[in-house]
Amino acid sequence: MEYELNKKCIEYLNYIEEHKKNVAEIWKCLQKRCKGNYLLDDFTYNIIDELIITHDESKKSGHEFSRYRAKFFPCKTEKTGDLKDSIEENFKYACNFHYNSNPHHWEFWVMVRDVPIKMPLKYVIEMLCDWSAMGLKFGDLPSNFYNKNKPKMILHKHTIILIEYWIRLFDETVLEQLKNREA
Repeated sequence: MEYELNKKCIEYLNYIEEHKKNVAEIWKCLQKRCKGNYLLDDFTYNIIDELIITHDESKKSGHEFSRYRAKFFPCKTEKTGDLKDSIEENFKYACNFHYNSNPHHWEFWVMVRDVPIKMPLKYVIEMLCDWSAMGLKFGDLPSNFYNKNKPKMILHKHTIILIEYWIRLFDETVLEQLKNREA
């Protein structure tokens, strides 16, 4: 059991690192595409650079790591019976903690009674990098994720405008990176 648990922890750590690498790759490619063409100044680029470096670090925390690992990289004994229910409950806790600790998730910006607050551009960009990194992983576009999940999202109208303004550029960036990976 201990060997299997260690193996699953390493697999999950590798998954986190791959995701962080994909987020950074998308951001780097996007920077090349939009330098001088969009309303991002050097200060904003530097802030987003810092956000990308620390992206999803909370997934390595005690509040999240074991709960996410058990959900996505379970040991054989965790896949059955009562443990399965407990894993789902723990996962919900970890997701809630993650969303409330990371402003690149739209859930962070929802107040009591489902009142949305404007997401600053830097976090919208990080969120789109996040969606795009998942697109690289699974061969999909961030706009597909957005369109599929938009009915569940509670977004400020300003945030919707920012997402819909930027998402096409992210789609193009993902398509370019997927094409490069095939070559």
